[in-house]
Amino acid sequence: MTKNISTSLAILIAVSVTGIAFSNEPEWISVRELHDKALRDSDLSYDVQASYRCSALTVLTSEITRKGGNLEVSEQLVDLAIKRAGNALMLAALVSKKRGADVDPHQHVGDSDFIISVMQKPHFQDLIIKYANWAAYSQETTGDSLGLLADELADCKDVDAYSDLQSALYLRNSVQDTARKMGLSEEEINKIMEDAPALPSGVAQ
Repeated sequence: MTKNISTSLAILIAVSVTGIAFSNEPEWISVRELHDKALRDSDLSYDVQASYRCSALTVLTSEITRKGGNLEVSEQLVDLAIKRAGNALMLAALVSKKRGADVDPHQHVGDSDFIISVMQKPHFQDLIIKYANWAAYSQETTGDSLGLLADELADCKDVDAYSDLQSALYLRNSVQDTARKMGLSEEEINKIMEDAPALPSGVAQ
């Protein structure tokens, strides 16, 4: 991670956490429920919300880990938070593209500076504040700041996997579309796709 990224996220955390007024459990549906809605309704916009939520939770977890003295893991969590926010941007672009917008879902993949600029916006900082309040409530009631947030943390892994799948599917479909525009035969296209990285087993192509 670059020094600029570390500094930017440190500022982000400091600004957000100072907004804590009291400890409570947020009145929202869980990450699991958001992800289940995305699958049930075939609507990626729910996973856009879930990915932003997971990113905010990971930023907070990074800060808790840093305060615990494990700087290496804290930085790894910051990287994960940036990736999850990037997933949210990618999924949002996929939603827009399916609605007819001329956008590239992978435009900002790996662009940490842009992703962090999104993470510094009020709506994202508000998510961190809500998770920080929840962590404070968890600490008061269970003695573990992340105890009540364990299910959210675990469910974020499923959201990550599905986001990665959607990204891979988009890339494969883009390759096929480009090959057809080039006038390649279906046999030639199938050969290209055979050489492409395999999708997870059981996934329809």
